[in-house]
Amino acid sequence: MTTPLPYSQSTGSAFNAYKKLHGIKNYHDWHTNMKTMLMSLHQWALIDGTLMRPNPVDPNAPTPQEVADITAFDLRAISAYQEIRYHVGDSAKSVMGTSVDPKTMWDILEQHFGARQEGLQESLVNKLQRAAWDSSKTSILTH
Repeated sequence: MTTPLPYSQSTGSAFNAYKKLHGIKNYHDWHTNMKTMLMSLHQWALIDGTLMRPNPVDPNAPTPQEVADITAFDLRAISAYQEIRYHVGDSAKSVMGTSVDPKTMWDILEQHFGARQEGLQESLVNKLQRAAWDSSKTSILTH
């Protein structure tokens, strides 16, 4: 008898459902789609930090249950990593580094693409707020 997994495995059907991450331009949409997919696969707890790798009470002599729990966690983590990695285009993979931890990878992508996008958006909003329609210097926002 097999024990059901505490998460769902991807069928691969989402591979073409939305575009892979290619950089700042599509990060927001990719982030939303990827988060939704990971949530639907019951993998999001690995990313938001609510599910951590179990530690045996005695690291030198883990119990069979502790070994099973660690093995299950590692399988779940590599599955989440796979989902993220397969949804990142070649042009954006250079920032990912060598980690196979899904949370670390998510944080790297967020830091590299998300922070830049937020900075660009804030800069654009500031420029629009200072922009004027005409020589009277009436703010573009008042029109």
